[in-house]
Amino acid sequence: MKELVERVKRGEELEITQNGEVAAVMLHPSRLRHRVRTPSTLKAESLLREFEALRQEAPQFGEGFSEERAQDLVQTIRDERDSSGT
Repeated sequence: MKELVERVKRGEELEITQNGEVAAVMLHPSRLRHRVRTPSTLKAESLLREFEALRQEAPQFGEGFSEERAQDLVQTIRDERDSSGT
């Protein structure tokens, strides 16, 4: 899988087929004309920003944030996913 992601990062578009028909396509996000933004993707983007901010604040070799905080974040994601039906 890592090799496929690297190929996509280099600009290659990969088609995934099932029973001879294209079922999915992997491509770099910069190639999308319109990116679907669901509540789940918006939350994921928000968490990514939060993780990046925490990474900037944390000492280089620190412990990061607590296990309790990590569990809270995971539970929040699960609750929102379950309530949205996705």
